Amino acid sequence: MTGPRGHHLRAELRDFAEQQAPQLPLPGRGATPDRFAALAELGRGDLSVTRLCEAHADALAIMADAGHEPPEGATFGVWAARGRTQVVEATRREDGWHLRGEKPWCSGVGSVSHALVTAEAEEGAVLVSVPVEADGIEVTDRPWAAPAFAELGTVTLAFDVTVPLSDQIGAVRSYLDRPGFWHGASGVAACWAGGLAGLVERAEPWWRNDPHAAVHRAALEARAWAVSELVAATGRDIDAHPSDTGRAHVSALRLRHLVDDAVTEGLMRFRRACGPAPFAFDEELGRHVAELELYVRQSHAERDLEALSVASV
Repeated sequence: MTGPRGHHLRAELRDFAEQQAPQLPLPGRGATPDRFAALAELGRGDLSVTRLCEAHADALAIMADAGHEPPEGATFGVWAARGRTQVVEATRREDGWHLRGEKPWCSGVGSVSHALVTAEAEEGAVLVSVPVEADGIEVTDRPWAAPAFAELGTVTLAFDVTVPLSDQIGAVRSYLDRPGFWHGASGVAACWAGGLAGLVERAEPWWRNDPHAAVHRAALEARAWAVSELVAATGRDIDAHPSDTGRAHVSALRLRHLVDDAVTEGLMRFRRACGPAPFAFDEELGRHVAELELYVRQSHAERDLEALSVASV
């Protein structure tokens, strides 16, 4: 993360970690709509900043669930993805967990000081806190090619490092088997919803003065309002049933599907109504559109709908 924008992202994350994150309500503790509203407000702005800050906030919630105190002044990523062939294996030793293998989609390299990393142990999946500058962590030769999130520092990392047992977060297999995992998934959808609201705001100067554009504009604004209400309703439901993992699972998949659909439709309507000019002449808007489109693809689309069809029975 080099250059002026990389420095900007690091500074924004530090400010968030120092000022906003300590005040952010934890999910399921009675003020989840306020938490989601704050995440959506981040999404209205710079989506690269949003990605970094949401991950840090999620890491704090994960550690709070596990009763784990984060190091003072640390900023966190959450690196839980696995590729089709890439996996980090964890071996328990006397001096800690030894992590070995490759992990894709590690965002915030060059910005965060620590990451919560999932690894596969014989006993099941384990989550550990890892200092990102530890010896034994190297960037592979798979560079980020997309213009969206280009300065975010998303890479594939190779791990060959030992982490003290005291840096294990929660019990083995607990990361996925808890309601907080799905509360966090709903929080990401709140960021997507905020990104849609941000599109509405950035699109204002570009609307054409004709009936076709007016129709698209009204539909886009209606979609943005609807998903903001859905996000708030999901937050209220989480607070009403904070320990119900099955309910949280269904709620998160429903919310993510509906926000994904709203964003996809909203981007289509904006393109059709406003033509090429915004993308040719408005750098900030063009970046927001590109990043929102890529961000919402964290939704697993039909795979999540298949899971939802089973979970809802």
